[in-house]
Amino acid sequence: MDKQMFILDEEIKRKRACRDVDGMQEDSRELLRLAHAQQCPAYEALAYYYSTLCHYLKKENALAIRDCLAGITVCDNNEACAKAYILLSNFSGVLYSDQDNLLSGLQQFLNAYYKALEHPELHLRHLILNNLGTMFIKVEDFDNALKYLKEGFKERRENRIPMDRSDAVLITNIIIAYAQLGQYESIPAWQRLFVEHQQEMGIPSLFLNYVLTLAFMADYNKDDSAFCMHVDDILRLSGQEQDVNNTFQLLSFLFDICLRKKDRCLCDKVYQKMETLVHLADNPLMLARLSNLYIRLLREFEDKRLKDALVENYQLNLLAKKEEQKRGRQSLALKMELEESQYQQKKIMAQNEKLRYTSELDGFTGIYHKKAFEKHVKEQMKQADAASWGALLILDVDQFKEVNDTYGHVVGDEAILRIVDIMKHVLRPNDVAGRIGGDEFSIYLNGIQEEAQLQQLLDTILERIRAIRLLEMHRVLTMSIGCCLIKHANACFHDVYERSDQALYKAKEKGRNQAVVYVENEYSA
Repeated sequence: MDKQMFILDEEIKRKRACRDVDGMQEDSRELLRLAHAQQCPAYEALAYYYSTLCHYLKKENALAIRDCLAGITVCDNNEACAKAYILLSNFSGVLYSDQDNLLSGLQQFLNAYYKALEHPELHLRHLILNNLGTMFIKVEDFDNALKYLKEGFKERRENRIPMDRSDAVLITNIIIAYAQLGQYESIPAWQRLFVEHQQEMGIPSLFLNYVLTLAFMADYNKDDSAFCMHVDDILRLSGQEQDVNNTFQLLSFLFDICLRKKDRCLCDKVYQKMETLVHLADNPLMLARLSNLYIRLLREFEDKRLKDALVENYQLNLLAKKEEQKRGRQSLALKMELEESQYQQKKIMAQNEKLRYTSELDGFTGIYHKKAFEKHVKEQMKQADAASWGALLILDVDQFKEVNDTYGHVVGDEAILRIVDIMKHVLRPNDVAGRIGGDEFSIYLNGIQEEAQLQQLLDTILERIRAIRLLEMHRVLTMSIGCCLIKHANACFHDVYERSDQALYKAKEKGRNQAVVYVENEYSA
């Protein structure tokens, strides 16, 4: 089943590279089903990440947030889910930022960042640093934007992560930050870097973000004809971009330059393109920002329509505020719904685990029955460290039939329960105990380091058994133990059990009330 989930994961990655969103979504659902059925949180959280990505690419933002939060909940401080948790927290930061919920976005980015610091081997820190930098560009804090963007770029280079489209965005965002800070002398080096790696990054010669950087430099060099040419290219390219939020942000920077140059024609052209984007996005918050730009435009050119625009702007800002409140309520409702769903899910899983565990236990003693004992020992042996030994014990109460015949089954049952209680107290958390028959038990000791350690445990068990005193029973209870040391990996359970049984026979043959250890065809008491 793990192999099947691995194959699905690889197939999703392939379809993502081919931008087959529908295929990704179908495979993500199947991966989620399998992971949930197998109780594999790492793959379950990863499936939620892929599903979030699909909804995001389809502009289904509410569904994207829902699946993203569900995936984060699945992770639940499970270190096996570290990669998925980082990806999901980072993605939720993007989703919240797109809604202008910057505080929630920042919190999610930081959650991802600090988890990435704990897992440097995953090489995911650069993704978060890039998004943090982009968020600071959005709020026009260009000093912090540069800090995080350059750190993200450094992280990519140090970890030798191959150049891709995210590098193109990263480099151009660095240039934009430098331009907004007026540090134009730092820009050419980054532009050269972009050009050198353009083909490697898979970026066309006319890449929206990069053309904007060319416009910045044309304005700085007072090359008006080049600037106008770049504006035309930007306006044409902006209609081809899928990320409306990013495109709107870039055009707002361009609008500022045009306004500063007092070029009414260019201002109107850029504004009209931004207006088209806003209508496509159907986003009241973006509409309110556009209205603010329009007022700046009218005020700069002393347009008589300013008064009417101010009234409209006031109304749009009220609408934007209501929309922000609505989204806040929706986010809270989604979170509550998910929390309830996850709670019920965990409750059901806990009940199922309890039922499974109960079905494996001996009804009288509360330790594993024979079949369950064998199953769990095999699992332990498979996972055992080759550097440390294991040991399998078979324990048999000496002349227990006489105890039952002389003192009755009630006393015999009490003796069995006392013996099991001793076993539970002597054994360590990773050891396994089972009832093999009426008065016969078996123990698997995990991680035995030396024979002296084993001998100490055996002596402790024998001593405590002999110390059992029942009011109705006027004799000392003793036990014979056969044991086989496991000194190598891939040992066969049945072979080991057979050798322990042979050692038990030797212990009884030698007079009972003792432990015999089978070691490489030899027996030692």
